[in-house]
Amino acid sequence: MKNVLMLHGINHNMFGKRDLAQYGRVTLADIDARLQALGEELGVQVESFQTNSEAAM
Repeated sequence: MKNVLMLHGINHNMFGKRDLAQYGRVTLADIDARLQALGEELGVQVESFQTNSEAAM
């Protein structure tokens, strides 16, 4: 099985929490759940990582 690492960058943890009119209501957890489901369909293991630190990337 192939592995995919999804790197979420700075402030992505704020999706669905800030200025909903501009950024929408979809949260990072929603995005990760969709990625997991797509990964299962494609036979790929998806790991997600979010950080607000460029050094941690």
